[in-house]
Amino acid sequence: MKKLFLFAAVAATILWAGCSNDIENAPDPQTANGQGQAIEFRAVVDKQTRATVRNGNMTSFFLQTGLYETNTESVTTLSDANFLTVPVYKNGASWTYSPVRYFPTESNKTLNFYAYSPIKDINMTTDLTLSGLGASFGYTVPVNQSVNNGAVDLLIAAVIDKTASTTTEGKGGVILNFNHALSAVTFSGRNQNAQTSTLIYVIHSIKILELENVGIFTYPTKTTSSGAIFAEDRWSITNNDDVDYIAGIPASGVALDPVGAAGEYVKLLSANDMMMVLPQSAGQKIVEVTYSLRDGSGKLVHDKDKRNLKLPIGFKFQAGTRYDFQFTFAGDSSSETPISFTVNVLSWADWDADEVPGTPNPILRE
Repeated sequence: MKKLFLFAAVAATILWAGCSNDIENAPDPQTANGQGQAIEFRAVVDKQTRATVRNGNMTSFFLQTGLYETNTESVTTLSDANFLTVPVYKNGASWTYSPVRYFPTESNKTLNFYAYSPIKDINMTTDLTLSGLGASFGYTVPVNQSVNNGAVDLLIAAVIDKTASTTTEGKGGVILNFNHALSAVTFSGRNQNAQTSTLIYVIHSIKILELENVGIFTYPTKTTSSGAIFAEDRWSITNNDDVDYIAGIPASGVALDPVGAAGEYVKLLSANDMMMVLPQSAGQKIVEVTYSLRDGSGKLVHDKDKRNLKLPIGFKFQAGTRYDFQFTFAGDSSSETPISFTVNVLSWADWDADEVPGTPNPILRE
């Protein structure tokens, strides 16, 4: 089984003034009443990944910063879990928060920055909490994503063990690389019958059965690298209740006209352009497709038949990865409809809301 796991980072740069290109000509860092350098915000979002944020361009994030102290025995403890706990908003070309805080001047004091976006995410089941040397929050992914979809593209970032002297060029800059915390699934279909055929397939529903949707996300701690934020074990399942994820197929269904064996796939989702899934193992889970078949006169040959297709052994939904489920329909009214099922693993940066992916990277075929 061939796998290709790619993800794109949304880079948000926390700078004390200006974009990264402005650092050399910037004035001296701010200080006040003998405090260290001011922590001020300015975000730079990479152009190539900006459009891949499902919620639109990132305009806010929630930040919680812990203050840590190391004693003479080299034991580090959390001394202030709310050193800086604020929503941060984009205001023109700048990022603003209030009140402004400053880096500690003591050599034994460091800061951990933990962030997520968007800040008004109703799917948070427990608030971002700092405990010991790390941080975590609880999260529930809405499973019925066909109507009034509340699933969002959750972005997370962390910067570990920072002082003013270890930030960008020693001037108080802190770089937060926001990445997609969930898995995303898109769906497309193709009627492979010859273009001369009069048979039309209508897709009514797609479900992924018996998955988990409630978990806890744990940020890296002071004993790990911030680059470990996307390790598979960052998500832990908390309820083990099997639920069915329902894709956002339009209520009227999506008709697939015959296009032949080389025809293009049609995107099956409506404005809910991606299904968000909690990262997890999903080997042998069932993908249920409900479809109808009608002939050229409009007569129903099959009416809302269901087909179950299995995901392969060892299949996983990975954080920061997008999966395109492609269904190929063929056959006639006298036989059971064969369905070819392929899942392609793609970079988020390759995703376009208006296009179906061109050359896929298949990892399974049912």
